[in-house]
Amino acid sequence: MTEQRRKSKQFNFRLDEALAGRFEEYCNGRGLTLTQFFENSIRLAIGEPLTIPQEALGYTPSSSIAVASQNIAPVDINLADRVAELEETVKQMASRIETLSNTPDINELIEAAIARRSESLGKLAA
Repeated sequence: MTEQRRKSKQFNFRLDEALAGRFEEYCNGRGLTLTQFFENSIRLAIGEPLTIPQEALGYTPSSSIAVASQNIAPVDINLADRVAELEETVKQMASRIETLSNTPDINELIEAAIARRSESLGKLAA
């Protein structure tokens, strides 16, 4: 174990005293060393297997989903608004398509105009 620690990289950093005190209490309350907590938190963050139960870190998949869902709630609201706008646009387009489908085909209009013109010319010739 001592040999393994000598081969390990050591990090030094500072924490607010009050935060450090609460952190030590947190780890002691779970039977963890500070190193175990840090190492396994890092493992969890980068997707490596943990050496302790995940719950010992105070992390459960459902708690992370709850936190994540709080962060994406505004996106859901914006998406709902956007979907409503798109649905209205689709309704308007469908109405236009229906109107156009009830309009005579341009060829029908041309043929009718030609027929009327021919009829008028026929009456004039007679």
